Amino acid sequence: MKRPVVEVAEGAVWCLGRRSAARVVKTGLGMLVGFVLSVISAGTVHAISYAYVSAYDDDAVKKIQLSNNTVVATITVGNGPAGGCLSPDGLFFYVPNYLTTTVSVISTVTDAVVATITVGTAPHSCAVTPDGSRVWVTNAGDDTIDTIATATNTVAGAAVTVGDEPRRLVINPAGTFAYISNASDGTVSVVNVTTRAVTATITVGGDPWGCDVTADGKTLYIATRGGDSIRKIDTATNTITATLTLEEANALHLTPDNTHLYASNLGNGLYRIATSSFSVAAGPITVGAQPYSIAVTPDGTKVYVGNSSSDTVSVVSTTTNTVIATIADIDFPFFSARIFGTRLYDVALIPTLPEWGMILLTLSLLAIATWQLAGVPAVTTGASGTVLVARGTWITSALLGQGAATVGLGLYAVLIGPLVAHDGVGAFLAGLLLAAIIEGYRRAR
Repeated sequence: MKRPVVEVAEGAVWCLGRRSAARVVKTGLGMLVGFVLSVISAGTVHAISYAYVSAYDDDAVKKIQLSNNTVVATITVGNGPAGGCLSPDGLFFYVPNYLTTTVSVISTVTDAVVATITVGTAPHSCAVTPDGSRVWVTNAGDDTIDTIATATNTVAGAAVTVGDEPRRLVINPAGTFAYISNASDGTVSVVNVTTRAVTATITVGGDPWGCDVTADGKTLYIATRGGDSIRKIDTATNTITATLTLEEANALHLTPDNTHLYASNLGNGLYRIATSSFSVAAGPITVGAQPYSIAVTPDGTKVYVGNSSSDTVSVVSTTTNTVIATIADIDFPFFSARIFGTRLYDVALIPTLPEWGMILLTLSLLAIATWQLAGVPAVTTGASGTVLVARGTWITSALLGQGAATVGLGLYAVLIGPLVAHDGVGAFLAGLLLAAIIEGYRRAR
């Protein structure tokens, strides 16, 4: 018995007969390719990462491109920018201005100040809660902590009174407690993030400064400059469990796997400390003069060290524990550990209009080549043919291509992060390429 012959109107696609299942599979594979292409096109522009470093004596923030360790932007902020911090989504950098009692909010998309928030006296350092909803700021001049609501860029609630001259702070990964080093009274304040109440005060002595907490939140490390030591603290009991002697211990930062702790000594360099044995594994590593700030990259391969007296940032390899680059002309570099994002935007990589023209031309030529190589008419003829499809169904291919790319772009936005304007253009181009692939399948069936 002959199979039914189906005539299809202009612009429609019908899949009947024995080969319809194969065509559905091919189309599905093409759509999967389009999804992958749209994700790649949306994500490529975010591949290059940056660090944001305060230049205290320049009243500016320097943007450093990590791929070549060069300063690519200078952003003017308030007077005496201090220990800034990056939001978890990498979209905003918050900078306490020590001499102007303000916090500058920088958009990392535009590298411009988008808000200025008045806080307490002599704001020194900051940390963002893991959910990104609040920025905690230490006010060294009036012994308080301010919390900023990131949705409105306003101070939320009354200031929290802590110890004398609060400097550095860290919030545990669970977002439940903040730990603040109080330089003048030798204590660490433990503050409940939800209630904003001081729940404990730990005496560590000797001008406490840098601090960091492990990924499980169970162990806190505090450097005491005057006490020439690093304290290891059990956060369950808020008691000191071990002490490591290190002269003029200053800044601290754990590696991402928490197996090592990097600590700076104001006099003679950088040290690598094994957390399992709580002992020095390497050092001193000679960097610049008076290493004041430390930040380990998210992949754990490098340590950026701000040298306050030599106005440089040293880049140290965690594999060789040697300086592999030095970034000059940053007057009094000052930063917290949170200066790197998992995805920071490189607006300079957005193609110009002529470049987009070349991209579109290339994709168009690719589409034409695909159609020509297929070289098979889009209409099946013959008494025993399975399907008769009229010409003109390339429109359907185009719709399928753009639809799949749009779905891919939407999933990218939901699963990975916020989009910027050119991501849509990238997905559109991916849709064009996908349309060419689908049309090639259709003509070659």
